[in-house]
Amino acid sequence: MRYYSGKYDLLLREKENKKSKGKKRIKRFFVKIIKLFVIVMLITLTIIFIKNKLINMKIFKVKDIELKVVNEKIYLDSKPFKNIVGENIFKIKPEKINEIVNMNYNDFKVKNIKKSFPSKLEIIVYRKIPLLLLDNDLVIYQDMEIGSSNKYSVANYIFVETDEKNIRSLYDIPGLPTIFSDLIREKDNIKKICFTEKEIKVYTKSNKSLIINRGDRIPKLKEFENIEYKIFDLRFKNGIYVKK
Repeated sequence: MRYYSGKYDLLLREKENKKSKGKKRIKRFFVKIIKLFVIVMLITLTIIFIKNKLINMKIFKVKDIELKVVNEKIYLDSKPFKNIVGENIFKIKPEKINEIVNMNYNDFKVKNIKKSFPSKLEIIVYRKIPLLLLDNDLVIYQDMEIGSSNKYSVANYIFVETDEKNIRSLYDIPGLPTIFSDLIREKDNIKKICFTEKEIKVYTKSNKSLIINRGDRIPKLKEFENIEYKIFDLRFKNGIYVKK
């Protein structure tokens, strides 16, 4: 009589059952992922639809435009912006605002644009103030931009002399970017400034002269007003002072 053991068949069936369960788990997992993806897409599309509907509502059409000048007490008329009235406040681009300001108020520059919802637009501008007169041809403004000097009088300029050619920005003059904030600080005290090959010479309105290396900063000029010397060579550690 033969003896038969079903142990092998039992193990085989258990193995097949495990494979089947594993495939079912993977299938259920992918089904859940697909359902989640579909739900997320539906929610996203709903949010976009509602957002577009809200954005395009009439209450978000521009009704009031105000221009504010930050560095001067002056009123600017908002009439040049009349074509923007009625446009959607969300869709107004800064480039368009800048273009209108440049065309109608070319002495001014846009600093900021504030959207006060639902329908008010505030355009913050500043007047471009000429600071330096460069070789009697160009002016450099307080915001570091360069323009033509034709329409400005020479009053209250700091005169700048340099041998540099083809100047398109103040960065074309070595040493000027380093001391630009100093020039703004000392604009009421400096008469002229010269950029030579190796140094910078600063001439004050109180008839003092300072010499510094290119790349060095200009000290506070009030500190030199009551000193009897006329020339201050600051290129050396302790400085060299000359009476005449």
